[in-house]
Amino acid sequence: MPVVAKFSARYVENLKHKAGEPRRTYYEESGHGNGSLGIRVSPSGNKTWVYTYSMDGKVRHMTLGTYPAMCLEDAHVAQAQAALERKKGFDPGAKAVETNKSEREAATVQFLADEYLKLYARPRKRSAGRDEDLLKRNVLPYWGKHKADAIHIRDVAALLDMIVARGAPIPANRTRSVLSKMFRWGRSRGLVADNPVAGVPAPSKENKRDRNLSDAELKKVLAQLPTADMGPAMRLALRFQLLTAARVGEVAGALWTEIDEKAATWTLPKERAKNGREHVLPLSPQALEVLEAAKALKGEQGVVFPSPMKGGAMRSESIAGGVRDNLEHFGVTKFTPHDIRRTVATGLSRQKAGREVLMKVLNHIDQTQAATYDRHDYAEEVRKALGIWGAHVAALETAGAAQSKGDQ
Repeated sequence: MPVVAKFSARYVENLKHKAGEPRRTYYEESGHGNGSLGIRVSPSGNKTWVYTYSMDGKVRHMTLGTYPAMCLEDAHVAQAQAALERKKGFDPGAKAVETNKSEREAATVQFLADEYLKLYARPRKRSAGRDEDLLKRNVLPYWGKHKADAIHIRDVAALLDMIVARGAPIPANRTRSVLSKMFRWGRSRGLVADNPVAGVPAPSKENKRDRNLSDAELKKVLAQLPTADMGPAMRLALRFQLLTAARVGEVAGALWTEIDEKAATWTLPKERAKNGREHVLPLSPQALEVLEAAKALKGEQGVVFPSPMKGGAMRSESIAGGVRDNLEHFGVTKFTPHDIRRTVATGLSRQKAGREVLMKVLNHIDQTQAATYDRHDYAEEVRKALGIWGAHVAALETAGAAQSKGDQ
């Protein structure tokens, strides 16, 4: 065990392993009971700083770091810190082992995301699919292998700025929302110490949407829908939404078990309804025609409008993407599936459907005082209103098809 009076930077740099010898450790002279700083040279030539000390009558060895990543000066600092722990009665080597173990076992962002989706989002959120899509697209490719506790405010801000820079300001807002929820949940489970998203504002301002399609625009969309660049299930899903005013996610997840063709009703279970209440929606003859056409799709697990990729339910994001990709084909300005819902509501109001009927169609909860006393279910009024609307949509489709044929 070679001992020198004092290491120098040149001495450490020039240390070489001698061929045929096992690894060898070189020490500075003992620091008056504080233990000794050593550097271990392996047959491969790697050099490792070690601190050798006595604890409870036993000699202990603690790894401080590797050379040259840890220089001589830093090694002396690390030795001094370890010696101080020893003076306080703590075993610095055991503490370092525990710290390293905790760091190795700390949750990565990938693990945090998997646990959040499995234990919170999927059992509780109708938008779990959207959460998963945002995390997979905008977060995990960049942070997946990082320790979740190593993510700081500046990292969040940089990630959101990058999403905005690629021309996706609204998805940046949605990503921020999902991240904040995920870290809050992780903190409640002891997986992370803090929520780094809390101090970062939404990167983009969102304007309240008021887009609804005029009859002229609907005529164009209906005329071009059969030749739009999307699968038959998506075309039918959009027609079904236009005839029911349902939310796009509700349409995307529709099951045959929810449909009663004889009674001409669609019963949305409370588990899939945004307000947590079962919603029975009368179906117009035109909506029933859409369902008849959907039978040929033969979706898996009883899905009415199956995804062509996996056979199960489509995602609402996929339908929104299909609309976005076909705007030029439709020949109208930008609209979304949610704007279709607003279009139906506007059309029902135009045909003199009462506010109570409109609330029932949209499955909104009327919180006015009058609603507490009005126990009428308005089922017949809703059926009549959607029947008139269905006939109106059919007339627009016929006119649009004739106009399109005449333009050819």
